[in-house]
Amino acid sequence: MLQKNTIRALTFSFLAFMCLFMFGFTAPAQDVRMTYFANGYIKTTTQYEHGKKNGVFKQFFENGKIQLLRTYKDDVLDGKSLEYYPNGKLKEELVYQQGKAIHLRIYNEQGKLILSKY
Repeated sequence: MLQKNTIRALTFSFLAFMCLFMFGFTAPAQDVRMTYFANGYIKTTTQYEHGKKNGVFKQFFENGKIQLLRTYKDDVLDGKSLEYYPNGKLKEELVYQQGKAIHLRIYNEQGKLILSKY
């Protein structure tokens, strides 16, 4: 049995395809693309602007908790990237500047800082 989120996503995708086919619409300047687990929960969300990743990319664990947050500017990592343990504690924090990692912090599963590197 399909989950409501899956049915909604399929319906939206079909309607978007029909609009493109019938009216020749171009892709919107800004949109959010999502992928899903088999259980219907969201797996990833990615913000796009003019066909490039711009904004926050989110990845989730299969139980729906956040796993990863990354910030993009024109398809390049720029800003904070945060990764979490399944228990919700911060695992890793990376700061990017125009695609290059400039700061790294790693935490253990209890949330204690174990490495900080510039």
